[in-house]
Amino acid sequence: PQDARPVSFGPEFPVYVQRGRGQGVVSVDGLPEGPVLVELWHQGEGYTCVYTLNRRNKDDDLLFNTTLVDLRGSAAVHHKGNRPLRLRVDADNDWTVQIRPVSVARELGEGLQGRGPEVLTYRGMLADLDVSFAGDEDGDDDGGSMSIYTSPAGTVHEDKRDMLMYEVGRLNQTFPLTEGPLILLIEADGAWSLRARPVPTPDPVIAQRTGMYEGRGEQTVTLVNPTPGRPCLLDYTIVSEDSWGYRTELLDEYDEAETFLEGSQDGDTGRVVAFREGQTEIRIRIKGAGDWSLRPLPLEHAPPLQGPVAGVGRAVFRHTGAPMMLTLERTSRDETPLVVNSIQTGGRTAITAQAGNGRRPVTGPVWVQNGECYISVRTPGETAWKLTPAAAQSAEPFDRKIEGRGYTLVYYSGPGADLVFKGDGGAIGAVWRLDASFEPVDRLQVGPGKFRAAGPGFLQVRIAGKWELSV
Repeated sequence: PQDARPVSFGPEFPVYVQRGRGQGVVSVDGLPEGPVLVELWHQGEGYTCVYTLNRRNKDDDLLFNTTLVDLRGSAAVHHKGNRPLRLRVDADNDWTVQIRPVSVARELGEGLQGRGPEVLTYRGMLADLDVSFAGDEDGDDDGGSMSIYTSPAGTVHEDKRDMLMYEVGRLNQTFPLTEGPLILLIEADGAWSLRARPVPTPDPVIAQRTGMYEGRGEQTVTLVNPTPGRPCLLDYTIVSEDSWGYRTELLDEYDEAETFLEGSQDGDTGRVVAFREGQTEIRIRIKGAGDWSLRPLPLEHAPPLQGPVAGVGRAVFRHTGAPMMLTLERTSRDETPLVVNSIQTGGRTAITAQAGNGRRPVTGPVWVQNGECYISVRTPGETAWKLTPAAAQSAEPFDRKIEGRGYTLVYYSGPGADLVFKGDGGAIGAVWRLDASFEPVDRLQVGPGKFRAAGPGFLQVRIAGKWELSV
């Protein structure tokens, strides 16, 4: 539905008509200041060109420059109102020029077809504008061009215009159109069609009742936590509008942004833990997206991790019980990031394991506070993986020396001693001491070097390449 509010696209005045053939000058007195619609009809074949004339009677703004047969088009000029509007017409055949208010221009609505240059008005909401262009009428698919500029209602001044699109040759593409009222200025060397698809705006009342927030394009949406005071799950489907991928940001009360989900890191669909601090509401800004949907769910919707499980893309599992060891394995042949985190019911998080570029399994600790935690897999949508839980005692023990590759959970069984950590190549790793809940509480060493182990206990090695621990 179109906005029914009264809109002024420019001044109103009587229509002026002048006819001629070949070269001619059009001069119109008494026009008010503001945008003016110039309609041109030209019969038959040949070249047609129209310029405005400045105070020195020299060519100024180019309004028409076309060889379209039987041209019937329109252009717009911002008239200053302090002198007559003067135009120079250069044509091969009979022509008619009409000077009219912009308000009589065709309205885009949801769709229109046209040919050649034309001025349109638009009163609608944010929309995706589907543009089809047939190319040059000589039949060359790669010939001819089309451009669309937008300008706020009431002006077509050069410094107020924004380029929406410019393409050469046949096309079928979509461009984001801002909210009206707008004046659209089209230049085209052939036939075209436009279709405006309004961007859905989430209704907060309906979204809260149904739990589903849906939309299209760039928007800022406020999500309501179904379990205030606790984190919750967030199922998402976000289609990227280009090869760069979508981006989402969490906004605080000062509109300062923190990166949230990204197409390159999180894929088009998945599940994450959101509302980490138990907020009642969060605001998310969505950029670079086509269609999208977001659905907050209570944490209880996460499936329990009771044995080996395989999956693709982002996922969240629930673990109830004691701290444990988890093996992470990449099962697809790619090298995209693949990380697993342990998230507590209060929102605190720690890294469990990070896979390398290959398919070598890695292990890590699942930190459990108050008998329950959530295990979050972060990776793009095409990456496949496998998780295998095991008892903490499955961690490999050592008292003198141990070697490995990639993230690993180990158990040092010796007495208090100085340990030496070595990493392979340029990888800068770290060694963390874990407490009884497997929370990483003390970073013992960063990079190669010596550190003190107080006695027996679990250690987490975080490094991408080969490593060695020795007394």
